Parts: sequence; structure tokens; C-alpha cells
Amino acid sequence: MRARARVRSVAALLAGMLLAIAGSGGASASAVEKAADELRLDEISAFAERLIAIPERGMGRPGALTALAAIEARLQQLGLRTLRVRTTVSVPVDLGCSLEVDGTSYDLHPHQANLAANAGTGGRTLSGRLVFAGRGTLPELSGKDIAGSIVVLDGEAGDAWTTIAGLGAAAVVYRGSARLDRFRLAGAAVGASISFPRFIADLDPDLDGRLATLKGTVRWEPRPAWSLITLIPGRIPNREAVALCAGYEANGPVAGLAPGATRAWNAALLLELAANLVHRPAERSVVVIFHGGRGEMFRGLRQLVSAITVDRDSAGHLIDSNRV
Repeated sequence: MRARARVRSVAALLAGMLLAIAGSGGASASAVEKAADELRLDEISAFAERLIAIPERGMGRPGALTALAAIEARLQQLGLRTLRVRTTVSVPVDLGCSLEVDGTSYDLHPHQANLAANAGTGGRTLSGRLVFAGRGTLPELSGKDIAGSIVVLDGEAGDAWTTIAGLGAAAVVYRGSARLDRFRLAGAAVGASISFPRFIADLDPDLDGRLATLKGTVRWEPRPAWSLITLIPGRIPNREAVALCAGYEANGPVAGLAPGATRAWNAALLLELAANLVHRPAERSVVVIFHGGRGEMFRGLRQLVSAITVDRDSAGHLIDSNRV
């Protein structure tokens, strides 16, 4: 009940924004409440869960295009014309990362890149004994042979890998993926392009001391990222328009391990606002943008906004003619 109340509060806030866009001349508490009731929370939740369930929804990845197609289909069901706009982003691509111990292979996820330096081995094959070192504190490292080893750390170890790298370790593997939320993952990265092999895998502590071979090829590749734009005509002809924007990609620190719930809910909420505006148009036209390439400083949105604002005459003509 509390969770639903929080969602309803968000809906009320969005309803107030909707009233402001519509130029209703004021958004009283009762008016906001009424507009909030018109937002279909079950529809918002269902579409958000649908996006969350799409694997590999990061920018430049196949799941992002699947998510975009679902959003596009919903907009077209509302009778809106849509336009896809492409940009190009750089993404770290896993070309095969694994750890082998006594003939048994374990899949690895590359860790978050340190700016321009990805977490792979640069094509090298590394060998060394597995050393389980907890959170990587100095007491936990004391007495262990770190140089040349593959050190396994707990998910809460943060940037302890920097100390371990300085002690000559060959690579680091973080375990406890269920505890690796975005804050812990971000805490394990550094703000410099430092190249050191780092991976994620839930390895059994019984492997401690065993000889292992690690392969981890990660390469930066240019990939397309797509934005989607549509125009909802206003009630009164006007060369001014309001832009409502939301991302939809799952840009977590580690590809494949982030459901991107916040972006999914944002996209679902914007879809519901678009549906509301179609049935109850605002005074001004509304430009709705689902932008891609968000992980590169809102790349898709920046390009779209620049295109609209730099060529204001063309943009105004599009708004006047009620077409994208």
C-alpha cells in the first residue's frame, strides 16, 4: 500500500505538470488529484516491467532497439507519427571472458570501464592462483602471495583492487553479484583511464589456492543508439512547443547486470502522459522525445535539441504544420 501511495504521489506530480502544460490557469490540489486519477497506474507499471524484462537494454545493444520498438508501437497505436533519429556511441563489447580451473569453465562479466580503459585483458591469457581476499583490506591481504595471482574480492570491496594491482596481482574477480548495486559498482571504478583486468563472477571459496587461467577480451566498438520523437498537436496554433523527454536504456555500470528500472519507469510514465495529451490536448504542441545514447552525456537528446534550436525556422514550420 505504501509503495502504491508513493507511485500515486509521482502520478499527482506529473498530473500537475500536465495541467501546467495545458495552461489551465492554475493547478489546485483538487484539480491535481483529479488529473492524477486519470493516469492509469496499472498501465504504467505493466509497461515499465515489460521494459525491465528486456535483456541487454544498454545503449548500443540489441535490447535497446527492442525497447524502442515497443515504445514506438505504443505511440503509433495512439495515432501519432514517429521519427527515429540515430546517433553513434562507443560501448565496451564482451568478446569472450571466462575463467578455467581444472578443466571447468566459469563465465565472467567484465567490470565497469575506467573512463577510456575497459576491464579486459587486452587479448592476453592470464594464469595464476586464485586468492580469496574478502574486502581486500590490509589485514586480509597479510600473509597472502598476491603477486601474479588472480585475487577474488567480495562485492563490498570497492576500489581495493587499486591496492591489489599495486601489489602485482594479475587480475581481480568480484564475487557476490547480487550485492553489486550501482553504488558499489561505481565505488569500484576510478576517475582515470587505468587499465587493469577486473571481472564479476560468483566463484566458490573452495577454489581458493587453485591454479586458474583467465581470458577476457573486451573491445570498444561504435554502435548506433536511437532516439524517438513525435509531435502531439496543441489546441491553439502556436510556434512555441513544450518538450517532454525521457531515457529508456538500461545504462548501468556493467552491461547485462542492470535492469535499468528508473529509465523504464520514466519511459512508461512519459508514454502515459502522451496518451493523456492525445485525448486531452494542451494549448501548445508537445514534442515527446525518448532519447538514446544517454550514457554518453545525453548524446541523443543533445543532438535533437541542437537540431531543433539551431534551425528554429524549420522547427517552427514543423510545429505549425503539426507534423514531425
